[in-house]
Amino acid sequence: MTKVDGQDYSGKINYLRMHFVKGKVYFILDLAGGFDANNYPLVVLKNSLKNGNPAWTWGGTD
Repeated sequence: MTKVDGQDYSGKINYLRMHFVKGKVYFILDLAGGFDANNYPLVVLKNSLKNGNPAWTWGGTD
């Protein structure tokens, strides 16, 4: 992500990566470098497809 509503984005960036293997597409949400308010790494809690779109739920501590 480089822009939000036309404005340059300079916040923490999480990456969506895609890999094409033998006619299939694999999506990876890379949370490396993302930390919560207590400086613990973020964790993917759930992943799924919603209407053909990849969806993730991730969390940390409060």
